[in-house]
Amino acid sequence: PPSERMDAEVLEKEYRAGLQSLQSVDDLVEAVMDALQKADRLDNTIIVYTSDNGFLFGDHGKRAKGVFYEGGIRVPLIIRGPGIPEKQKREQLVNNLDVVATIEQLARLTPGLKPEGQSLLPLFDYAGAQWRDALLLETKSGFAVRTATGKYVKYNGGAEELYDLAADPHELENRTGDAEY
Repeated sequence: PPSERMDAEVLEKEYRAGLQSLQSVDDLVEAVMDALQKADRLDNTIIVYTSDNGFLFGDHGKRAKGVFYEGGIRVPLIIRGPGIPEKQKREQLVNNLDVVATIEQLARLTPGLKPEGQSLLPLFDYAGAQWRDALLLETKSGFAVRTATGKYVKYNGGAEELYDLAADPHELENRTGDAEY
């Protein structure tokens, strides 16, 4: 529909406005860090910085969140605190449930129910730690399975997408009709 057509200028304006609003988040994080430092609590505090989902600003012809493309599913996750190596990156497939399990373990809590996620502590100690091979992703429009090198998507209406993320990281070639895959 014409109302859903994307105007590059509008997308650019919305994108810049989003970046500007994030400046206030950066300012807040800085203020919290400064307050913790002044109170001499920074070395006894775990800080977790993440988001619920990404947002597409025209990628794949979409202006949306809650989609299965990499821009919609990859979100920042930064964890800082005592015993956590600084300025290191991990490549394992983690999800929000893992963050919950990690916080419970770091806080030495014994939850009433077994966490559905996995604590990230083994990844803090060793970048090559064994981890899950795939993630299940779900939205109201369908589901996807994401592995280190690929992604399969099944929409409620029956449409499918299959991407070889190693060969096609921008998800431009749907391989569902390719017998090789």
